[in-house]
Amino acid sequence: MSAKRDLLLFFDRPKEPVFIAKGDEEAVFMVPENYLENRFKPIGAQLASRFGEKAKKQIPVNNIAIPDITEVMELTRFENFSLFIPKHRTLAGRLIDIFMGVRTVEDLKSVAVYSRDRVNPYLFNYALSVTLLHRPDTKDLDIPSFVTSFPDKFVDGTVLQKSREELEIIPEGSRMPIVNLRRETDQVSIDIDDLERWRQRVYDAIHSASVMGSNGQQMPLTEFGGIDVLGNMIEAAPSLSPNINFYGQLHNMGHVFIGLIHDPDGRHLEQFGVIGDPATAMRDPVFYRWHAFVDDIFQEHKQTLPAYTQPQLNYQGVTVTGVQVDVEGGKTNELNTFWMQSDVNLSRGMDFAPRGSVFARFTHLNHRPFSYNIQVNNQGNQRMGTCRIFLGPKNDESGRSWLLRDQRLLMVELDRFPVTLKQGMNTITRRSTESSVTIPFERTFRDLDTNRPTDDAALQQFNFCGCGWPQHMLIPRGAPEGYQCDLFVMISNYEDDRVEQTIMGQCNDAYSFCGIKDSLYPDRRPMGFPFDRIAAQGVDTLAQFLTPNMRVQNVSIRFNDQVVRNPQNKK
Repeated sequence: MSAKRDLLLFFDRPKEPVFIAKGDEEAVFMVPENYLENRFKPIGAQLASRFGEKAKKQIPVNNIAIPDITEVMELTRFENFSLFIPKHRTLAGRLIDIFMGVRTVEDLKSVAVYSRDRVNPYLFNYALSVTLLHRPDTKDLDIPSFVTSFPDKFVDGTVLQKSREELEIIPEGSRMPIVNLRRETDQVSIDIDDLERWRQRVYDAIHSASVMGSNGQQMPLTEFGGIDVLGNMIEAAPSLSPNINFYGQLHNMGHVFIGLIHDPDGRHLEQFGVIGDPATAMRDPVFYRWHAFVDDIFQEHKQTLPAYTQPQLNYQGVTVTGVQVDVEGGKTNELNTFWMQSDVNLSRGMDFAPRGSVFARFTHLNHRPFSYNIQVNNQGNQRMGTCRIFLGPKNDESGRSWLLRDQRLLMVELDRFPVTLKQGMNTITRRSTESSVTIPFERTFRDLDTNRPTDDAALQQFNFCGCGWPQHMLIPRGAPEGYQCDLFVMISNYEDDRVEQTIMGQCNDAYSFCGIKDSLYPDRRPMGFPFDRIAAQGVDTLAQFLTPNMRVQNVSIRFNDQVVRNPQNKK
């Protein structure tokens, strides 16, 4: 077995000559002089003395007749090797045939010693790996990872340089992993260890229900105010964070770290990727994984809070007796989505180009307008309520009904608005275009030059009017056969919800999503209420969660894979 394991030493420091010591045991192959490259043959005896005598282990190498490897050497040692290139595959196949064709492990060792300093190291590594995995007498060997042999393929050159310094100066056991972000022009200098340390400190604060302020004093994470403190810690605006030096800037620096991962030290003069810009971050698929991580932090805090009680959830005397979704030109309770093509004027971003409109046409998701019709029985005097509408998937990817502990995390708020309930039966009708979450479709594609105000106050208001979730993206795409969802409607007690201020005025369309400019957020309940906390013990499904002021309606989302032209397009 020892002779076989000696073959694994060929993967150690693959660009160093084969006669230099290999492995932790500093083993040296005793290379026959005629196996040496021509440039080493004149000093063969000196090499044997210099390296062989100091070796802790000497590995004998049989001097046998070597098959012709001239063809394999057509790829020089200093070129890149890629299996995508047909010629490279051919050369690798030829060397594999040679390795597989020798009779014994000892003969394989001899051919490998002769070939290693003559053949491209990446090609040699690949061919020997394939051989060891397929020869009956070596297939039980554990092949080292490619990254351990060629870290330059995976690690920044500056890190390798620093690693060599660590190897040369720092004793083993005291060496630190090197993972960092150094962008002097962006004034960014951060280690991955910083992110991990900030994360742990945030979790420690959650589990202790206490935050350490910049003055060293402890601040409690209370049931209703703790979420704001936690948000200020993670978003980490310097003026809001309770202790930015201690808790860092976890959310923002995560975006920056990922956005500059392709050029962490700026040596290639690359700019950050799309995730590094709030305007484009959602274009990067990793955005959603990163924000799932951030959401998990907030959920960790929410799980420390008590479940909502029946009095907090119920609205005594108010019963939702029916919910129906009427779709324009469609079936009841079946939402319809499709593709639409809309034009956007790009001229404002066209530098050094002739003036005039330049329109680009792009394809996006849209849906047929629809209305909610909600029947509510008020057994008391006239009063106010807050209508909360959520949509969530009915089943998981295996077709099984969700447990509430998981389904609540997938609920999306479609609308939230105050309602006046007269005594007795009430019919609430609400159009999808009135959603307090979305910005009107027309404003999403508005011409920024038309009717643009000139005074500062009006201009600030004009700019704020751009905030909101796009109306055409209110409903997810669904599926051609129909995607089954639960539409949840709740009427909560307005006295527990209201904030003493007006929400009337310009650009209040998306107040649930954006808030109201220069005003408090217009809801005293936590965002996501009532799904922001885990349910009470014994409540496992959405049906068990319901109180009389709540109701669930089965709806489906049917996707039509056809493109409709926006009638507002110029041509």
